[in-house]
Amino acid sequence: KAEAAAAMKAAITANAAALYNTSTDHFIGPADAPVTIVEFFDYRCGYCKRSVDYVQGLPKKYNGKVRVVFKEYPIFGGISETAALAALAAGNQGKYNEMHIALMGLKSNDDLTEKKIDELAAQVGVNVKKMRADMKSVTLQKQLNDMQVLGHALDLGGTPGFYIGDEHVEGANL
Repeated sequence: KAEAAAAMKAAITANAAALYNTSTDHFIGPADAPVTIVEFFDYRCGYCKRSVDYVQGLPKKYNGKVRVVFKEYPIFGGISETAALAALAAGNQGKYNEMHIALMGLKSNDDLTEKKIDELAAQVGVNVKKMRADMKSVTLQKQLNDMQVLGHALDLGGTPGFYIGDEHVEGANL
């Protein structure tokens, strides 16, 4: 266990810049907050859905001293990847967090469909046609791929996965 913990800390240190300081990442809370929490998640992950209210409340709970960075990690593939790209594309329109919350708000994974993604995007004020075009862009495809590569480099086995400093907190551990 000690060796595994040391390897995890080494992986976090080796990937700290990509983990905590990627300019394309979406986040809530002050950009200059003294504490940054990174969450890797999947829109079809039940534990991620149950954590969303808690995670969204962290900057306020800690009086603006916490920034939460979101890393798309669609481990379930398929529609999870489509939803991740939709959220990133919504971010191009300044609506990332609204889309993130809307996608997380779906109670059943069966509700996560192409049609529902478009409906949610329209409801939060996203231009759906532009979102769909952006989802196909090399830039967003690379951004999503980079997040997945980072998750693998950190040996992240599931979602949610949280990182604070050189610590990894596995699962929905409040």
